[in-house]
Amino acid sequence: MMTFLNRHSSFTRLAASALVAGGMLFALIPGHAQAIEPVQRVVSPGGIEALLIESREVGLISFRFSFAGGAAQDPADRLGAAYFAGYLFNEGAGDFDTNALTARLSRIGAGFAGDTLQGGINVNFSAPSAHQEEAFKLLKLAISAPRYDNEPMERARRSALASLEQERVSPGGVAIRRLAQLLYGSSRHAQPIQGTPESLAVITTADVKTFRERVFARDNLRVAVAGDIDARALSALLDDLFASLPAKADLRPAAIPDTAVSHHEAINMDLAQSIVVFGSTLPKLDAKQSLAANVFTQILSASFTGRLFKIVREREGLVYSVSAARGVSQDWETFWGSLGAAPDKSERALAMTLQEIERLAKEGPSPEEIEDAKSALRGSTYLGLDTSSNLSAMLLWMLEHKQPDTFLAEYDAAIASITIDDVRSASRLLVRLDHMQSVSVGKVR
Repeated sequence: MMTFLNRHSSFTRLAASALVAGGMLFALIPGHAQAIEPVQRVVSPGGIEALLIESREVGLISFRFSFAGGAAQDPADRLGAAYFAGYLFNEGAGDFDTNALTARLSRIGAGFAGDTLQGGINVNFSAPSAHQEEAFKLLKLAISAPRYDNEPMERARRSALASLEQERVSPGGVAIRRLAQLLYGSSRHAQPIQGTPESLAVITTADVKTFRERVFARDNLRVAVAGDIDARALSALLDDLFASLPAKADLRPAAIPDTAVSHHEAINMDLAQSIVVFGSTLPKLDAKQSLAANVFTQILSASFTGRLFKIVREREGLVYSVSAARGVSQDWETFWGSLGAAPDKSERALAMTLQEIERLAKEGPSPEEIEDAKSALRGSTYLGLDTSSNLSAMLLWMLEHKQPDTFLAEYDAAIASITIDDVRSASRLLVRLDHMQSVSVGKVR
């Protein structure tokens, strides 16, 4: 079910890598009709590693890489430096300004772009294998000889300010921003990835260069590749692309947030429908706990069939929409959700939602619910990993979350082994109602 949380970036992108991968996590099951080549770990002569799924069916290469750090590494007085670094990644390189670089990539059907998250900066590159030599030369320029021309710098600034202004006046944006502040306190995670209007006003080219020099390095580099390229060619390519980077990044330790005691805030706004968001942070679950927790959230929040939909919406008639999910970072995670309700029903709707979450966590699911959830989670991604781009995204997720190279091959047995007790145990770690923060935006009675 689509809710307003899916349409705003301030909070959802705090856990974007996990939530995106969460959909693709339940994917490649051995024996499925779609034949998938095995995952290969490729190590270049210079020691740069990558995961590869080789596929010759379509003459395309999807090449993703990321640098750990992201917006969490912004200087305190330059929030948004990471955003600029991601935005400018394909805005000119070497002798080519933005227009010239874009024209050359378009001519060969290739493209790449950077994207900034709280925990990293990701680059997504794709090219026809027939034109890979020229395409990778242009990517190498973007890595080793970036440009910081004034026009794209100012365009990035305008885009960020417009996004912040939209969120400032949007009810959903207001709710999400305040929830992030309650969850993450004074840490960088409490602020939008774009920064603040004050910080954006003072960021310069020098700030962006300094950020790249600190964060873009070989020791925090993760590379995932899928498509029409073999291990030998990839091995040579890795050194060619990344040898110019510093050996080590200069990263500051990121604080792990710990949600305070349960707290609710009501923000008055004249709306026909109140918006409510809630969440709490927790230590990162281990691999088996994570699988069990995903089964729990599927049972809880599946569209039309989840407990929250059937009880809070269908039976009680309290909400227009309701959902809950996990967001996983490198060292911690967030359990969060949202609902939309009539102003005079929002308080009861939140109470009922949290009550049903607690009930499922304490009692556990029925055998039928757990088997249905496993089946749904398997099937939900059969349609999702049918392209090189989706395969490379899965591989990058595996690297970012330190999954074994055998993750895909072993997944079916791992999900099949999850028991009701596993779900109950994981959900008790996941659901911390005594730490739950919530925010409602709407007419305050």
